[in-house]
Parts: sequence; structure tokens; C-alpha cells
Amino acid sequence: NEDGEKVWIALQSLPFGSGRTNVGIYYKELASELDYNTPANFAKDWDGRHQASFIGSAYSTMCFQSDSTIAFLYEEETYGAGYTIVYKNYSLEQITDGAYTISGDITLPETDQTVSEETKALIVEAKELLQFKGLGYPTGDARSTFEAAIAAAEANPTEAAGITLSTAIDAYYSATEIELPEAGKIYTFTAVWGENEYYIYNNNGTLAVAARGEEELPEEAQFVCEYDEAADYKFQFKTLDGAYYLAYPTIGGKSWLDGESVTGLEAESGKVTKFNVNKILVGGSVSATNEELFGLIQMDGWRGYDNGKNIDSYGPIVVKHSALALDGANAPFYNNNYTSAFRIESVEGEPEFTLEVVSVSPEAGDVEALTEVVVTFNAEVALDETKSIKLVAEVEAEDGRSAYIGSWTVFSQWPGYGGYYATGTIEAYDYQGMPALLCKGFTGEDGYDDSFIMLYNEDGSVTLPAQNIAPYVNDAGVECNATLYLGMSEQSMVTAGNLIGNIVDGNIVFENSPENENTADSWIFCYNNDGKLTILSYFNDLVWTPATAAAAPAKALADVELNVVDGAIKPIAGMMKANVVEYNVTAQVNAEDATQLVITIDGELADGTYKLVIEEGAIVTADGQTSEAMEIVYNVAKPETPAVDYTPRHTGTKTRNDRSLLGVELASTTFGVSSYELTQDELTQDYTDATENAVFMAAPGEEVTVSVSAAG
Repeated sequence: NEDGEKVWIALQSLPFGSGRTNVGIYYKELASELDYNTPANFAKDWDGRHQASFIGSAYSTMCFQSDSTIAFLYEEETYGAGYTIVYKNYSLEQITDGAYTISGDITLPETDQTVSEETKALIVEAKELLQFKGLGYPTGDARSTFEAAIAAAEANPTEAAGITLSTAIDAYYSATEIELPEAGKIYTFTAVWGENEYYIYNNNGTLAVAARGEEELPEEAQFVCEYDEAADYKFQFKTLDGAYYLAYPTIGGKSWLDGESVTGLEAESGKVTKFNVNKILVGGSVSATNEELFGLIQMDGWRGYDNGKNIDSYGPIVVKHSALALDGANAPFYNNNYTSAFRIESVEGEPEFTLEVVSVSPEAGDVEALTEVVVTFNAEVALDETKSIKLVAEVEAEDGRSAYIGSWTVFSQWPGYGGYYATGTIEAYDYQGMPALLCKGFTGEDGYDDSFIMLYNEDGSVTLPAQNIAPYVNDAGVECNATLYLGMSEQSMVTAGNLIGNIVDGNIVFENSPENENTADSWIFCYNNDGKLTILSYFNDLVWTPATAAAAPAKALADVELNVVDGAIKPIAGMMKANVVEYNVTAQVNAEDATQLVITIDGELADGTYKLVIEEGAIVTADGQTSEAMEIVYNVAKPETPAVDYTPRHTGTKTRNDRSLLGVELASTTFGVSSYELTQDELTQDYTDATENAVFMAAPGEEVTVSVSAAG
């Protein structure tokens, strides 16, 4: 420079005019790092300029040439038109009006290494900012970059380093990469304006605002976070009791909005209940510094559909703190009337959530028909396929069978298996119009339907007949016929006799029936294994005791071939088990609403009492909650069908022949009739020109449709 000091010079070319005119070159002495260490510092205080063109010109560039001059190239309207390429060869003296000369020595000037006390104080301030962690505060790369800036300033705390760190602090205050809420955790939301704070809460189904003091916020102000990464608006917040979702609050509604939440709380998830959590920044109606907004966020969501502009309306939640009310806007606010700045705080602990049934449709009790049952839970659920869901007939047992209903234990009388037992159940049952009892589980074979029947007698006793039971699949995978035999002392087995049971001292005790000639000593489950009978169960004592937590468990069974004298096995002729107690059902989670379990019943149920039984643990949630055992009882009773007078005749002159009725249907079921099934005779009759028609009981205004084979 003019003082003989070696310095660095920065050159920048651009048009000096308001448009593409008057191209020239600015110059600036870079005396220290403070002249260029930030974009703002580099942009200010340029020392001078040289104008190269005085007409239309633009698109300039330059480079340093081997003779230490500067090649300057630009486009100019030299001859009244653009695109003339102009080359000029400048010395540094020409550009700077003699203030600077290019030196052959290009050694960098030493930077100022003096330790700055201001920079050291700024480092302390920056480290204090790192103490602020959690929701709303910078995280990830934003925090890592700031930590690196602090470390660089500590390594060389010069004045220039302080300016760089100051810039980093400003950037940290306004960082948009912040810590966000997590699914399953509990949070409170506090609107902030200066030192004033206002929390939002559930006020009996309506979102409300209250001034916040030092006391702990109530449960009504606590919300559980739900998160969906795939959604455009990823966050939902549910009240602690699970009753409502936080929604964009348009309290009372707006005439120009459709679909808005007039209460700020919604029972069902929807567009208006979904939010994004973003860093609130200075600008627009946000009159603050980024330092004042540090750690605060805004809750952006769908306000509703603007029916005037025909567009969706989005914006942050707004609190009118001057009136302790909720408001709305398309952009954030922070002033002496309104604020969109919120502080989110985590509440210690996990939500005390219990999987519960919200509703059952149809409700338990009297129904006219039962084809589907929908059970709605308070969370999304899945099915445990290892657990059972079944529908069984519930038979009244007022005739004395109640003494037998329950769980019973039968012990083994086989040598070597003493003390082992199986526990089965007995329930009331109707067999071919006769009162009976259904017995299950007495083989001890898990997964095998070993159900058999005992008939109930008028004197209160039960009859256990020999009988066929469900086929049994042996170890080779072959399905074999299975039978409950009565064992005889001569090592033969019969299916013709019976055992008679009674309640004696709280136990069910069996004895021989007269036709057994007092020789039966057991009852035995066997299956026909390739022409030979094989024992299926060792549990055959003639005394059944009420089920207890006995010490001896059921023993795993191995097939044991029964040694009988050839020819002693008599023909099997037992009665088959009627398949009317348990019904086929299909259970699945609703694909459109995972809080609903849909149970479909196959076929039509006759009038009677039915029990839907859902095993404990059959329903599970994502966090491992399981359902309790459920029993839902329905009384199916179709309304009485009114008499139908169906005597069509034809007495007039037939104009066309072969007109047959195909069917008659009623549009409603006021009287319990939805259709009349024509007999074969009625289907083949010719009703052309009939003068009398069928008469159905139908209420006024109900539609009756008669279908015929052809028009005319």
C-alpha cells in the first residue's frame, strides 16, 4: 500500500448502474481476518472502485496474468447492440488509482494472535447455551457444529475468533434442527410471551387456556404423543384419559371454514388433529429476537377448508394471551396480544394405559339375529393366533345339571401312573332334544377335541354311555376312529353298556348300570390303530373330584397298545357327538380401524342363548398389553312370523300363458318377515290373469316386491 506495508487486496467486478450498465471493479484491503471472516464483514467497507464501462455492460470476469497484470473481460453494447466482448488489461495501480502495487512477495501477513478478553467471555456464554437441552432446543448437526465453533474459539481466543463465535451463537439461537416429542411420552404445552406463560388444558371436552403459576400442571393439561413418520403432519397428542385428541382450536367455529374443530378436542383422529412441531423464528408478526425465542416452538396444523377461497387453511395454534383465549392464523404471532410460541415439557413417567373395551356392537342381551360382533378397544390391537375366540350355546341348567357344571379332575388308575391327573370341564348341553352335559379335556391331550356326552336323568343322575368321539391323528399323521369304551373286568370293552354317575360328597361317582352285570371297572379312550386298539388316555378313575391345584400334573402320554384277547373286542356302535354346541367364527382386526376386532359368525343361528368367549390374551397391543378373558352373552329370539294367507287363484280369461311367480320380498321387517319362500307347487302354477293375490302382513308404506317369470 501507500505506506509500504504488504497487504492483501480483494477485487470484485459488477455493474455499477441499476441494471446491466456501467461495469467496473471494486477493491478492498484485507488488513486482518475481521475484514473477511464473515459474509457480513466481507461485504462492508470496500475502499474504492474503478469504472471500466459507461454504457450498457454486464457478465464480467477477470484473472491474474503472467506479467502481473489483470485481464478484465466483459460484454458491452459498444455499437448499439449487446454481446460485444471487450478485453482490457489493467495494472493494480490503474484499478486502485495508485493506492496499491502488486508485490512479487506473496507471503501471507501474520494474523493478530492477541488473546481477547471479550472472546473469552463469549466462550463462557456459548458454553452456557449448551446446558439447555431437551424439547425445542438444537440437536444433531446443529449442536455438533456449535460445539466445534466453541472448541475453535477456545484453541485461539482472538478478536477474530470472537466475531466468528458470535456468528455461531446467532445461528444456534435460530437453529431449526431441534429435539421433538417422542411417541408414548406425556407432555404439557405452555404458550409464552415474555415472562408471561399460559397453559392449555382439557376443560370438560373443550380446549381452554389458563395463566400458569408455580404449581404443577393438572392431568387435564397432559397429553400423550402419537407419531407417524410416513404422514405429512406427523404428531398427534391425546388427553391422558384417552378420550380426546388435541385439535387445531377454532373455538365456536368460523362460517368461512369447513371441517374445523369447534372445541379444540376431538374424540376421533382426523386431519384437524395432526400437527408438525417446528422452531418458531423471528419475522412477520413475530416481534422478538431469536434469543428470546430460544427453545420455543410453534404447533402447525390444519385449520379447516376455506370455503371462500376453496383451499385448505393451515397455520400455527395462536393464543390470545391478552384475553386468555385461543385463536388462529395462517402465520405465527408474538406480540403484546397474541403468541404462537410454545414450550413443550415432558412429564415424568409413562402414561398409565390399560387396554379396555370401548364398545361392543351389538350390545350383549336380546338380539333378533347374530351374524357379526364388533368389539372396539381404546388402542390399536392385533390377534394372538394361539388363543381362542369361539361362540358356544349357553344352555339353561335349571333342571339340576348345575351341580355337574364346572371343572373336574380325574386321576389315573394305571400301574406306574398313580397320582397323575387330567382336568376337564363340564357344561350344560342339549343332545337331540334331551338334557345332557358336554365333557371336555379328560384325555389330557392338548389340542385334541375329546368332547363326549353324558345324558342327564330325571332323578338327578347322569348316564355315561360308550360313544364315538372326534377322529384322532396318530403319531404317523393318520386320522383314526376314536371311541370312549367301557372297560370290563374280563379285559374286553363294550359300547353297549352305560355307567351311572351321581354327586356323592361333592364328587361325581360312577357305578355299573344293570346291563353291565356289575363288571365294568373303567372308562377308556382308545383309537383304532391299523386294526388294533391303542390307549389314548390313562385317566379313567370312576371318581371325579372338583378341580384343585393338585401337586401331580398330567403326564405326557405315549401310545400303548391294549393287550386284549383276540375276538374279545365287540363291534363299535356308540352314538356320535352332535355338533351344535360350538359354532364356526372368523375373527380379524378391521383393516381400516385397527382398534376394532370383527368377529363373523358362520351360518344362521337358531333361537337360543349363545356365549361369545374370548380367551385371555387373545387381543394384544403394540406395547405388549393383553386383553382379559371376555364372555358376551346374547339371547337370539327372532320375532314371531305372522301368518301368511297365500291362496292365489285365476278365474278370468287368460290373455297369455306361462306366467309364474318367482318370489315375494318385503322391503322391511316390521313384522319379522323379509321374504316368503314359494313351494314347488306355487312356483309351477300359472297365475296369468289371477283375480286374487297373496296377502302379507305389512305396515302402511312398506314395499312388497313380486317377481314373475316374464313381462306381460
